[in-house]
Amino acid sequence: MYQGYFHFKESPFNQTPDPQFFFSTPVHQKVLDAVNQAVERGGGFVIVIGEVGTGKTTLGRYILQKVGGSLPVSLVLNPALSPGELMRTIAEDFSGGEIPAGLPPAPAVAELLARMPKGGILIVDEAHNLPRASFDVLLEWASSVLEGGGRLTVILLAQPEISSLLDNPAAKERLPASTVRVPLVSLSSAETRAYVGERLRRAGGGNAGPAFTDGGLDAVHRYSRGIPRLINTVCDKALLAAYVKESWSVDKEHVKLAVEEIEGPSLRDERRGQRFIRGVGVAGALSVVVIFAAFLAYQTSRQIAPGGVSDGAAGKRPAVHWNARVPDEDGVVRANSPEESAAAAAYTLAALWKRTPEDPSAFAKTLGDRPDFAAAARHLGLEANAVQLSRTAILKGTHPIIVSLLGEPDVITTVRILEERLGKDAADPALLARTRTRYAVLAEVHGTNAVVLDPLVGRTAIPVLVLLDRVSGDGTVWSQPPGDKGPAPRLVQERGS
Repeated sequence: MYQGYFHFKESPFNQTPDPQFFFSTPVHQKVLDAVNQAVERGGGFVIVIGEVGTGKTTLGRYILQKVGGSLPVSLVLNPALSPGELMRTIAEDFSGGEIPAGLPPAPAVAELLARMPKGGILIVDEAHNLPRASFDVLLEWASSVLEGGGRLTVILLAQPEISSLLDNPAAKERLPASTVRVPLVSLSSAETRAYVGERLRRAGGGNAGPAFTDGGLDAVHRYSRGIPRLINTVCDKALLAAYVKESWSVDKEHVKLAVEEIEGPSLRDERRGQRFIRGVGVAGALSVVVIFAAFLAYQTSRQIAPGGVSDGAAGKRPAVHWNARVPDEDGVVRANSPEESAAAAAYTLAALWKRTPEDPSAFAKTLGDRPDFAAAARHLGLEANAVQLSRTAILKGTHPIIVSLLGEPDVITTVRILEERLGKDAADPALLARTRTRYAVLAEVHGTNAVVLDPLVGRTAIPVLVLLDRVSGDGTVWSQPPGDKGPAPRLVQERGS
């Protein structure tokens, strides 16, 4: 979404393990040196151990790219195979798909390798997922190849769980003394900075691309703890935040928005609660939980305007079914399920236009399983146009817009509101809050906050950054036909007048 704005040729923080974006540190160089030495001496084992997201797969792809043209390579991506399946996969890779006739896979590969002057390289990704029987067969086979004069370099890329396989007495006996184990650690603060800059450069940003400020890079490292996968995730979201705010640089505020989007409100609330409880001590923890829960219930029951002013008194709202076709005090026609949200959104937008359908039955028929908002507009004497929901359309385009939303940014709040309106004995509100697409009305944009009239939740103000990740497909704008003297939409900020 932001590639054109920042002049990137491709996404700089794509999670796909792309050797083009390989970033070398002294630890990575140690792995590459160990592989080169193993190849030169005729084979051996190099075992790379790292936590999830530390870049093991990207390292494997880089090694494959470097040696694939000069040495036969077998790459095992899914090692959860039986011993026979594992050896057949390796044999087919080394033989180009044709195993020598009359030989089972293991001897066949040994024979093939014996005929290769430089030998071959076997890379097993996610090697900790190898069944013990398959791991034992692999070690026995590799040992026999090396003892028989074959040249084979085995590279195992694994999470720390592989220690249960490596620490087995039989494995220790079979692994050659030259085996190299390298822990793939997370990046330091300086390496994180270099990593981000290198990915931006390789994506095409060059000197004209966006820059992360010192504060932004410090925030990236604090959140990611130097784990490349998390660096990619938070930087991608931070670039999106800068794009939404039309900023050319990425600072700590953009990173903060990114972290909030990644973690979601429920996780943030949980962490705040845990910190608060730890601060007051165990003796008062139960009282704190009760008070904190009551505070959250009070806060989320209020509808806050973009300027921070309460739109109404706190308290439980009465149940309003969309069939009443009457907006509540926030201008929202409520729905009790995602299935009803299309009709509720259409009635909400009709209320903004101060129009009612001459034929309510025909109007309702346009809003069934496959809502036709253009047909619904005609029943109100209006025209309809599809709008591509880009950043520009949301920030500067014509409002209000009927939009389709995926998921729910704040499931906990939604469930609480649905429980209040439906009762706790009704259909599972948590399921209703999470399932299927729902429709809502994007009423206005104030700065970087979008005012959304959501039939399931009510009136909310959410960051445009969040909305951009939630909208699905095109939106629909209603407008007056040429020459129509009817009233324009009544904007949200005018309600109550």
